[in-house]
Formats: sequence, C-alpha cells, structure tokens
Amino acid sequence: MNIFKTFLDSKWAWDYVQGPIYNKLIAKVTDPIYDEISREIKPRDYERILDIGTGPGYIATRIALDNPNVGIIGVDYSFTQIRSAIRFKYDAGVKNCSFFPGNAMRLPFDNESFSYVISVASLKHWAKPDICFREIHRVLKREGTVLILEADKECDENELKRFMKVFSDWYVWDPFMRWYLKKIVFGKSYTPFEAEAIAIAAGFKEVVSSKIKCWPFFMVRMRKA
Repeated sequence: MNIFKTFLDSKWAWDYVQGPIYNKLIAKVTDPIYDEISREIKPRDYERILDIGTGPGYIATRIALDNPNVGIIGVDYSFTQIRSAIRFKYDAGVKNCSFFPGNAMRLPFDNESFSYVISVASLKHWAKPDICFREIHRVLKREGTVLILEADKECDENELKRFMKVFSDWYVWDPFMRWYLKKIVFGKSYTPFEAEAIAIAAGFKEVVSSKIKCWPFFMVRMRKA
C-alpha cells in the first residue's frame, strides 16, 4: 500500500496519470471548499497570497477574480498541473494570478513574502510535512494567516459514501473509487489533531482546526506571531 501511494504521490504520476483524472473530478467539489476559504481570508489591496499544491488552479483563480487588487501565486510540483492552471486562468481572463513549478519543501520565495498561505488537499502528499510547514512559516509575513484544508482521516463510512456520490460518472468505476478514497485519499491523510501538532511544532500560533460542513474535510487555521 505504501508503495502504491508513493507512486501516486510522485511527480510522474501527477504529470501523466493522476493529475488529468483529478482535474476532471475535483471541479465538482471546489465550490463549497472555496466558500470556506473566502469566509476566512479578507486580504487588503496589494497583499500577496500563496497557494501550495494549486493543482489546476481553480481555487487560486477564483480568489484572484474576487480580489482583483491582490496578487495570487500558485505553485505545484507537477508541470502538467501548472500548464492546466495557466490555461484555466487565461480562459477566466485573470491577470493578477501567476503559476509556477515549486516544491513545498523548498519554496522559491524570500522570507516573509506573503500575507496568506493556503493549501487544499495537498498536505497528505507532502513527503516531509514538518519541513513544508517550516517553509510556510518562513515565507509568511508576521501576523500572516495560513489555511490548510485536507481530507479527514477520521471521517466515518457515511460521510465517505456521500462524498463518493459526487464523483459518479461514466468513466468512474465505483468499487475502485470507494477503495481509492477510503485507503489512499482518506486512509493515508491526517487527523485534525495530527495536522495541528505539525503546525505547532513549526512555530505557528493560534492553531485551530474545524470540520468542513459539506465534505469530510477539516481546516486548520494558524497565524505567525
């Protein structure tokens, strides 16, 4: 199982296998997740926001559309995902959003560059989350805010079944999707307590987690003192 997850988390898999399928499916669940984020971030004009593991750029582009005087940067270690994100932003007519290849363990930005850092469903793919959290702490400005949203490892069977229905489509084999979500996506993810512990160890303050109402996800909110 660990070998299979290692393969799925690899850059090659995201470039050529998992990424294209993920992009088709994730579009169905972004609206409620975006609503959760938009309630938490209130950027001022000319502030900068970093989206780590941006994937096809859906969330970053929507933030840019709703905040035209704010700069958004999305990074992902898959070049295929970055190309998808760039196409999506151009189709949306967005100019205040940029996408670059980047690794969460070595973020290519100066210290204290961003007022907000967000990451959606990316934490479980980080090979060394402690290093990634320290990198986020480094690039975040003082008094800045981080929002990490991730699949809840503690979700129950009923929550998982409701979530799986969203992905029903002609090219999705339900037994495989159920196994994949239960064993790989949620089974290899984190609990809110585990994510909080990593954040606290990285030096963040005011670390608080909460459940996402619509999906079996949680959000950890933290600040840099």
